[in-house]
Amino acid sequence: MPQPQQSLPPSGFVLNNAGVAIGDPIPWVRIRLHPQGEVNLEQFGGLRTALVFLGTAADPRVKAALAQLIVSFDALRRDRRANDFAVVPVFADPASVDDPTVKSWLDRAPVILDTNLALHRAFGLANGNTVRIAAFITDSQLIVRQVVEFTTPDGFASSAVGAVRSQLESNEPGHAPVLLIPGVLSPAECAGLIAYYDSSTPEGSGYMLKDADGKYRLVDDPNRKVRRDVVLEASTPLFDSVMERLRRRVFMQLRRYFMFETVALERILLARYAADEGGHFRKHRDYADIGSHREFGLTLNLNDDFAGGHLAFPEFPGERYKPSAGTALIYSGAITHQVEPVTAGNRYCLLSFMMGGVGMVQVDRYKQTHGEAIAANPMPGGLPEAFGQR
Repeated sequence: MPQPQQSLPPSGFVLNNAGVAIGDPIPWVRIRLHPQGEVNLEQFGGLRTALVFLGTAADPRVKAALAQLIVSFDALRRDRRANDFAVVPVFADPASVDDPTVKSWLDRAPVILDTNLALHRAFGLANGNTVRIAAFITDSQLIVRQVVEFTTPDGFASSAVGAVRSQLESNEPGHAPVLLIPGVLSPAECAGLIAYYDSSTPEGSGYMLKDADGKYRLVDDPNRKVRRDVVLEASTPLFDSVMERLRRRVFMQLRRYFMFETVALERILLARYAADEGGHFRKHRDYADIGSHREFGLTLNLNDDFAGGHLAFPEFPGERYKPSAGTALIYSGAITHQVEPVTAGNRYCLLSFMMGGVGMVQVDRYKQTHGEAIAANPMPGGLPEAFGQR
């Protein structure tokens, strides 16, 4: 029988992978966000983002483009919630921040200073000390979806913001890679843990922030997080019984579906997000850089008779979860997530973080570097065989 014909690519054909291109996720690199300071580029996760590379404000074309960008940005901001998108000018010339037009932008939003051209090079916009003007527009997962090349100042600015608007209006389906495990705790067990919480002395819960040297410090900022916690003391009957339940019903499934071996838990705590206190936790990641140790997160609602308080994943717009009482929700520490404000009642939950081999390396490294230990409670007994004896 005759064989079907194929159109073969020309000799030497390869895929073009030079620089950051459409379809590529932007690199998670450290940047200088002016005036805030050094941050990781991943902080824009969950936002449709335009990185607008402008070189230097000494260029009249750049000043004109930025002036038009301000007009377009203000119009977009009036149409959309401010936390849906980010437009971020990128300058290679540090003196640009002293330009009046740039100062006008800084009254609205920050800029990136890329004085060593590392970001320009990653995006294929630097040739020696010469840089190119262009804009890269991402979706909420920070994957590049459009590239706008410079034409005229007005055309460039309006095209860049128009590309952001098109991302805001797109409805690309996507599902956060989370694992829901029902029936981890019974209704009576959930009620018992709530009673234990209410009979204890909860403390306000801050959040961990890394200093420039990589050392964690506790920050209390009610604009970012409002929650009260009771930490279960390790090596007590309650702690051990909860650990055993998680081992049998959660860590087993985590290995089965994500091929992840849980070695230790950072700690186990009971938490309450209360409506009358404005309980919430704004957008963040638990595993944000090379030194992070929280590989997976666990949240398990102990009740469901409250309003609001959904766990949301901004990189996957529309993904909001309110699991029933006793159901565990597992998510990667690298996913941007937030707890929306509780609007009525109290949300009680059990929380923890799981570490495997990679996380434990970071736990050990942190102790060697800073002389302080991160809580890492080893999981006793190992896991049952996931797929039966062979």
